[in-house]
Amino acid sequence: MATLHNAMVAAFGAGMTLTLTGVGLIVLRGRDALLDRVSRSSLLHTWTPGIPLFAASAVVAGGVVASALAAGQILAS
Repeated sequence: MATLHNAMVAAFGAGMTLTLTGVGLIVLRGRDALLDRVSRSSLLHTWTPGIPLFAASAVVAGGVVASALAAGQILAS
C-alpha cells in the first residue's frame, strides 16, 4: 500500500513539474510577443506600464470583497 502512495506522490510531482514548466515557457513566449507588439504600437506602449497596477488593484479588491463576505457569514452565524 505504501508503494502505491509513493507512486501517486511521485506522479503528482512529475505532473506538477511538467505543468509549471509549460506555464513558464508559455509566459516567456507571451512576454516576448507582447514586447514585440508594444514596440510597434503607441497605444500599447502607453497602456502597458499600468497593467500590473490594475491587476494588483483587482486582486486587492477581490480579497477585500471575499473577506467582507466571509466576515458577514461569520457574524450572521
